[in-house]
Amino acid sequence: MALIREASVTDRLMAACDAFTGLPEEAKDKYALIRMAERAGRNFGLGFTDLRLLTLYVGYTRPQDWEEGGRPVYTRPVWRTASDLGISSRQVNRSENRLERLGLLFRDTRADGGRGTVREAFGADGEGRVVHCVDLRPLAVAWPVLLKSAEAARHREAAIDAARAGISRALRLVPRLLAEALTLDAPRANAAGLCDLGAGLPARTPRHRDLPRLVALHGQMQDIIERLRVFLAPVDNGDNHALPEKESDAAVVSVSDIYNTKPDSESLCSPEKTITAKPPASPILPIVRAARSDLTALFELEPGDDAQIETGLDRLRTDQVIAAMPSEWRYMIDGQGRVSWRGFCHVAESRLAALRVGVHAWRRLTLVTGRRAAAVALMALDANRSHPTSPVRNVGGAIYRFADIACEGGLRLDAMVIGILARRDDNDDPGASWST
Repeated sequence: MALIREASVTDRLMAACDAFTGLPEEAKDKYALIRMAERAGRNFGLGFTDLRLLTLYVGYTRPQDWEEGGRPVYTRPVWRTASDLGISSRQVNRSENRLERLGLLFRDTRADGGRGTVREAFGADGEGRVVHCVDLRPLAVAWPVLLKSAEAARHREAAIDAARAGISRALRLVPRLLAEALTLDAPRANAAGLCDLGAGLPARTPRHRDLPRLVALHGQMQDIIERLRVFLAPVDNGDNHALPEKESDAAVVSVSDIYNTKPDSESLCSPEKTITAKPPASPILPIVRAARSDLTALFELEPGDDAQIETGLDRLRTDQVIAAMPSEWRYMIDGQGRVSWRGFCHVAESRLAALRVGVHAWRRLTLVTGRRAAAVALMALDANRSHPTSPVRNVGGAIYRFADIACEGGLRLDAMVIGILARRDDNDDPGASWST
């Protein structure tokens, strides 16, 4: 059986030698064959010693040997090859056997394994010819196979890099989504078993490059992320269960950043209209209904500003909010040039780190009260840090607690702002005019 297999390999290599017509068109020189073999590498079955052997053999050939009708050969004995590479003769023989099975060279040696040039007389000139050597013509014929293997190796490495990058992103995203879920509803998150999702996940991106293992891990983490996102999805986008064709097509994957997902929502471009909304499912969260006057703090709402609870913001005028601002807020507002509610919210979010307010506590309050009301609450807490009798010591904890108070209907921003103004002297920090 082994003899039959060896005969088939020999026949295939001899056919490759007969098919040799010179270097491929894509190869600039003989060393392009070595570079292609290096690109194919282990995906083709080539090891480090195999590539060193091929480089040595190709280096001993002449450029004219690789032209059509030529014969690139290597005639030095095995022991000298082993000495040049610093390996044993057995390693050379094993590497040559492997290269021969892969179809990259053909050994035409004597019965004792010797190689060299035998001089035979041909006419009067007595020209000599090489009959015992390592023939490298199959290496040039195997160019298309090497190219296909190199492309497969490149795609595999790209898939490995993509899987590793996806795992790295997921390792950052899973803790954030889990913390957001615990912040929004810790009892329900624990009951759903979300706290155990990250138990089997690695602490860092694996260093190995085993593609099946990386793909399996990436898929597991994607399932965890999807489960967390489903948990964080809004309860409903409207009362459209009876009419599925009118349901909102808002992307579920980004629900944590979507504020206004109600279908057929009223345009906010016409100032003469009033804010109307559908009654909520829960009686605890009444909908704010306020006139859209340019004097009220609810004038020209933007997505994310409208609240699902009543906070008293509709009873505040914009000039009252301005007058209640601390000096740090006024300095940052003046630096924006044109004063607007959008700039006011940006100033509030820029103060989160200085006031030690966590991102999840801030998002929890904005989801309940709206972005504008949350900014006013943060401003009031910042101003009350200098309260004469009851100064605010922990702004971050107060922000977290405000969400619960708001859900219970007890958050009164108008009382907080008016209280700040009542403690100030009329001639001290009068405030500036607000333009929208």
